[in-house]
Amino acid sequence: MVKKKFDYCIVDSKLRIMKQGILINNSSGFSEFLRKIKNYRNIKIGMESTNIYHVNLYNYLIENIRSGIILNSLVTELLKSSRIDIR
Repeated sequence: MVKKKFDYCIVDSKLRIMKQGILINNSSGFSEFLRKIKNYRNIKIGMESTNIYHVNLYNYLIENIRSGIILNSLVTELLKSSRIDIR
């Protein structure tokens, strides 16, 4: 079973939201995501470890741009609640 969509959010170094949205969780959606981030410099991509649902996107990113960090969902919940700068 594959999750049908993924949410993304692009934030700057001060954690201000630059862009966010929802894309289809397939190669078409992954390509669209790369198009959306291509003009940003010094980008870091992190994603929550969500059972098996993050695996296809993670593999796509590693194959295409050699970048991606898997984050423990418990840690991301703590970061959201505390607003810690994760740079």
